[in-house]
Amino acid sequence: MNDFPVMAYKKPYEDGEGLPADATPLDFLQRVYRNENVPLPVRMKAAIECLGYVHPKLAVTISAIDGRSFAAQMEDMVRRSGRSNVIDAQANYGNVIDAVPQPDPKG
Repeated sequence: MNDFPVMAYKKPYEDGEGLPADATPLDFLQRVYRNENVPLPVRMKAAIECLGYVHPKLAVTISAIDGRSFAAQMEDMVRRSGRSNVIDAQANYGNVIDAVPQPDPKG
């Protein structure tokens, strides 16, 4: 007498099931963005949050040798190179032309 189809209950998305006890927050977020049952905006947010840990930015680091500052090391390098760090340039104005304004031909 009942014509309704039988519906199976599906969880909207996993709530951490199957994660090991020592899982990191990165592991959890990766599981979220890889789960196709999670709404796309939630998956995108999880992927964005993981981005800096999965693909780190390249950066330049400076190590202080002998406990000296970077500025002191640079000054020593300039001194050893024998070059001055001051720009010894003179302005070159070229030929200066004194222009006299001409009257407007239209008016």
